[in-house]
Amino acid sequence: MARLNMEWEHAQMKVAEVGNRRTASNMHFAVLQGELESLARQAEWLRSQLAPASQEEQLDGEE
Repeated sequence: MARLNMEWEHAQMKVAEVGNRRTASNMHFAVLQGELESLARQAEWLRSQLAPASQEEQLDGEE
């Protein structure tokens, strides 16, 4: 019976360990997703800054 209890406790520890790893993985994914969204906003801002300059260059080329 004592051995069965030890095996049960070991199994519970393994389940908790896997759960902790999964939680850490989910948190890491959330951080990466936030960074990706931030980069997308920065790229959109850069695109908006470059768009007027490229339109001016096109106008200069037409003259």
